[in-house]
Amino acid sequence: MSAGPGGAGPGRLPARLDTPRLVLRAPVPLDAAMVNEAVLDSFEALNAWMVWAAERPSLADSRAFCREAVRSRAAGTAGPMLMLDAADGAMVGATGYPRVDWRVPAFEVGYWCRTGCTGRGYASEAAWALTRAAFDTLGARRVELRIDARNHPSIAVAERLGFELEGILRRDVRDHHGVLRDTRVYALIDPAGLVDPTAAAQPR
Repeated sequence: MSAGPGGAGPGRLPARLDTPRLVLRAPVPLDAAMVNEAVLDSFEALNAWMVWAAERPSLADSRAFCREAVRSRAAGTAGPMLMLDAADGAMVGATGYPRVDWRVPAFEVGYWCRTGCTGRGYASEAAWALTRAAFDTLGARRVELRIDARNHPSIAVAERLGFELEGILRRDVRDHHGVLRDTRVYALIDPAGLVDPTAAAQPR
């Protein structure tokens, strides 16, 4: 994994990370059409788990997402990133740091894969890269994943990467279907515990 131009440091989130198969890149307004297509293509799966996927987004919604991504990254409060195929630039999902606490510093990592791109190890590869960057370049003392307790594929990613289950927050969120859900909280506080998914050779 390598950081792209500009690098990163305390208070500055990486704009790009390269992995063996992926380019993880911060979205910009010109990405709106690509983002909209990927979300619509994957909407049925996203709607099942993601609170933000309550309704099918319009192109204007995706433009607003890209603009907000630029603002939140500049403020250092969040770091959305697109998950792109390094070979052809196709969007295979999204990832990033949805929550950042520079006082710790602590970073939450999130991820989703496009329908048709699951089961290939992209989510594991992206989450590993973001976790590694958080510890190596951002001074992280904690990286966490918060996952709907019913979302078994995402749970498998967390456990494959070596994250430890700290606890289950029972009925802590009501999803957009009105159902109370439990949230599994996984965390790493020592980068030595992070498992390279390519070495593990267990795609997800």
